[in-house]
Parts: sequence; structure tokens; C-alpha cells
Amino acid sequence: ISTPLILLLVASLFLPQSPLHDGAVIVRGNQILAAVPFVIVGVSLLKGAAAFGQFYLMGMLGQRVVADLRQALFDHLLGLSPAFFTRRHSGDLMSRFAADIGAVEVAITNSIASYIRDGLTVVVMLANCFFLDWQMSLVVFGAIPITLLPVIRLGQRLAAGMPALKAARQGGDHKALATF
Repeated sequence: ISTPLILLLVASLFLPQSPLHDGAVIVRGNQILAAVPFVIVGVSLLKGAAAFGQFYLMGMLGQRVVADLRQALFDHLLGLSPAFFTRRHSGDLMSRFAADIGAVEVAITNSIASYIRDGLTVVVMLANCFFLDWQMSLVVFGAIPITLLPVIRLGQRLAAGMPALKAARQGGDHKALATF
């Protein structure tokens, strides 16, 4: 989704009738317009290379962490007493270890990159808002806490009424349920 938006923004900067064109880019003949397709291809290639690098490096990190975790787990298992293994089924242990280690690998390869990418997106978008119109940004972001207060109060009131709702639902009190 972001690539078409970036390409549209880059292209609109060079068109004189564009609302984003403020006269800062002077079109001399067709020189700048001829460069637009190359800029578009370059941005796409750069984005693709960055995505490949991210997935490759995060995959390598996830595999290293999983290997270290498995090694530590097997070292720990070797140190356990035989009584532990008589109380547990080996299939349960194997299944549990495989599922837990798989969950750790997914968390490392997907979640960490997503948190970093989303965090950077928020920071860049906030900076862009203030760059475009800092007065409007102050008004909008100053209004967020004011609008959150009623929402938080409503949530607290709903949470306080939840035990009564559960009791009415379990007791079959239809009149009490109708009030909620």
C-alpha cells in the first residue's frame, strides 16, 4: 500500500497542476519528467532490497536464538533425574518443547521487526504532521487527551457493571439483563 502512495507523491510533485506543487520544483522541458520513472523504479527496488534484508536478517537471528535455546534445553534435560522422566511422557515433552520453541522463533522473526517498523512509522508520521502544519498538529494532538477522558470513564462504568451483568445472566434475571 505504501509503495503506490510514495510513487503518487513523487509523481505529483513534478506536475504543475498538482495541489502538492508549490513552485519549488521547476520543470525545464521534460528533463525532470523523464527522470520520474527511474525514481519510481529506484524507490521500488530500494524498498524490495530493504524488505529482503529485514526478512533474511531476522530469520538468521531467529534461527540462532532457537539453536541456543534448544541447546540450553537439552543440557537442562540431561541434568534432570530419572524420576522426572518416569512422571512425564516423552511424547508430551517433545511436543511441548517443539511448540514452545516454534512460538519463540515466530515471535522473534515476526513480532520484533513489526514493532520496530510500526514504531518508526508512527514517529515519521508524527514528524510529517508537524512538518506540514505544526499549529494544526498541536490542536489535534492536544484534543486527544480531552476525548480520551470520557471514553475511559465509560469503560470504567462498564467494567463496574460487569459483575452484576454476569450474575443476572447466570441467575436468569431477564429484567436485570434488559437494563444493561
